[in-house]
Amino acid sequence: MKKPYTVITPPRLIELPEYGEIIKHIDLIWMLAIREIKSKHAQTFLSGLWTVLIPLLQLFFQVIIYATLLGNIAKLKSEGIPYPVFILSGALIWNFFTRSIYAVTSSISYFQSIWVKIYAPNMVFILAYIVPVVIEFAIMLIVGILTVGFMGYVPGVRIVLIPVLVAYVVLWVIAIGLWTSALQLKSREVSILLPYILQVWFYCTPVIYSTTVLPEKFAPIINLNPMTDVIEIMRWILLGKEIELSAPYVLLHIALLLMLFIPGMVINSRIEKIRHDIV
Repeated sequence: MKKPYTVITPPRLIELPEYGEIIKHIDLIWMLAIREIKSKHAQTFLSGLWTVLIPLLQLFFQVIIYATLLGNIAKLKSEGIPYPVFILSGALIWNFFTRSIYAVTSSISYFQSIWVKIYAPNMVFILAYIVPVVIEFAIMLIVGILTVGFMGYVPGVRIVLIPVLVAYVVLWVIAIGLWTSALQLKSREVSILLPYILQVWFYCTPVIYSTTVLPEKFAPIINLNPMTDVIEIMRWILLGKEIELSAPYVLLHIALLLMLFIPGMVINSRIEKIRHDIV
């Protein structure tokens, strides 16, 4: 009987991850995701309910505050849609995006106690932290659909496109998270700067305002933002709002996504081999 052996090869200049390793760790991804959901509010009175209540409360206060300030006081136009509903439709997907970014950024360093004992690709820990946020979003989405339905906006068959839109957002989250999580291992300043970066991004995205209220000179800046299309498509799905997607900008967004995603995967593959030395 032959003894098992390991072949050690020198690292290549460009090294892509082995996707088979990620598939083999599906059970670990799910286990870590469930562990994260249970442990987040384990010793509180409402326990796991806080996992849903906190994002819902955040969404509720966003709608109330911005609808009051911009809709009632500033009298900004919302394309004939009630301002609370208009903000709700955009804030749903935006909050999912930002919460996922925060989760992914801290995922690898958070699970340090696990990967110092067993080997698993960085992508396993990234996906394990995205799963709870997706579950939160699914619950908030149900609440959001019921709310806009109560206000007279029934999504209809367009609702089947939401998983496609969520998958596209998750790709952006992973593409950004591959960089931020790697940088977080090296420097904790990333988690300090990230809220400010996302806050600026928030105001550059038409979550709380319509693109029609902006001067024409700002149109290229808004259109360069990949989340602009996401917000507009979400409003089209939930509210039936008319949208005009620019093919050149859509192709540019896909190109930017690939420019972040592919080098990020390469860098993370190399970091996997030296992460014990970095921390």
